[in-house]
Amino acid sequence: MHFLIENTNSFLNIFTIIINQIQDKWNYWFERNPIFRSLSGYAFTYQFCLFFLSIIFYLWYTKQDSDSNLNNHIKQTKKSYPSSTTTNKKSNEL
Repeated sequence: MHFLIENTNSFLNIFTIIINQIQDKWNYWFERNPIFRSLSGYAFTYQFCLFFLSIIFYLWYTKQDSDSNLNNHIKQTKKSYPSSTTTNKKSNEL
C-alpha cells in the first residue's frame, strides 16, 4: 500500500510540474503580450462571433455551389448518342 501511495504522489508531482510549465509558457506568451491580450478580449465579443460565422457560412455556401456546378457539368457531359438504327440514312442517289 505504501508503494501505491508513493507512485500516486510521484505521478501527481509530475502532473503538477507539467501543468506549471504550461501555465508559465501561457503567461509568458499570451498574458504578457499586449497583442494577444487584446485579441483574446475581442474573441468573446459578438462582432467576432458574427464575423467568424459569416466566414464559415461563406465557405459552406461556396462548397455547395461548386458541388452543384460539378453535378450540372457531369449531367451536361453525359449525352446520349443515337444508335446506328435510328440515324437518318442518306439516299444513295448521285
